[in-house]
Amino acid sequence: MSERVEDTEVLYRRVIFDPLCFEVVGDKIVVTSTAFNDRHKQPSVDRAKLCNAEPAYTQGADKRAGVVSLITEEVRSISLQSGGETPQTYIVDVVADPVGPDHPHLVENPAHAEIRADPSISSKGVFQRLRRSLALLAQKRGWLILPDENR
Repeated sequence: MSERVEDTEVLYRRVIFDPLCFEVVGDKIVVTSTAFNDRHKQPSVDRAKLCNAEPAYTQGADKRAGVVSLITEEVRSISLQSGGETPQTYIVDVVADPVGPDHPHLVENPAHAEIRADPSISSKGVFQRLRRSLALLAQKRGWLILPDENR
């Protein structure tokens, strides 16, 4: 079983250099919900304390990418419900998911964690609301590393 991610932990999210992931609004660079897209509806983050609180660790080899941060407690406080006749309530969590050296597809990353919901999100609409909430939280904290041409 993985170590629990504490409420006070800072999380880093890499924002790929793609105009869909951020936009210029006035004199600000705003992270969009697209920055939190994930095909499994479980956005990946890095636990700052396990990467020496160094955003460049999360940025990785693509130095054009940006990095934003979140606080675990704020992520867990996101309220999600589905629509319809019998609304489903989702509990949002941050779960440690370290990637070992033997993983067939991913680079080793002991700081890796995922933002997951219980029950698992299958609806595009519910996932879109989660992504919007994450983008708002990240925007509130600001950029740690701006995307390339905006530095």
